[in-house]
Amino acid sequence: MKRIAFIVVIFPLAFGCATTRTNQESAITAINESAAKAINHCENKQDLILRVFHVMYKDKKSAENAYAQILANTTESQFSQLKAMAKRRTIDEASREKGGDLGYIRYGEFDRAFESAIFNLPFKTLSPPIQTRWGWHLAWIDEAANAKTGARCS
Repeated sequence: MKRIAFIVVIFPLAFGCATTRTNQESAITAINESAAKAINHCENKQDLILRVFHVMYKDKKSAENAYAQILANTTESQFSQLKAMAKRRTIDEASREKGGDLGYIRYGEFDRAFESAIFNLPFKTLSPPIQTRWGWHLAWIDEAANAKTGARCS
């Protein structure tokens, strides 16, 4: 009689755990697939739009000095520092009042050297100095999204 009681009590518990484990594994698989899709929609440069901020200098030495000064800050305050420098020091008058905000840009709209650098820059990190025909830039990607779907990239 004890064996029957044991089987009656343990079997549902064991079966329930197996079901829970299977459900958890299914949920984890679904999350991983969703994450993979989110990453994949941000891989093609032609499908991306980036919100870029920058500060531009006439010469390499000024850009390198600003780069070192910004990097001395914590990662959290580097973006704020870049925007503050853009308001005070950038030679790009069109973006000065906006703290260096270039708005949303797509691949193929800017100088090739600048695009090559920013479209390979990890999001929310400061670029090293980038030389273009207009000067030397430090750039920051604040936001990125898929232009076709509007899905955000991280």
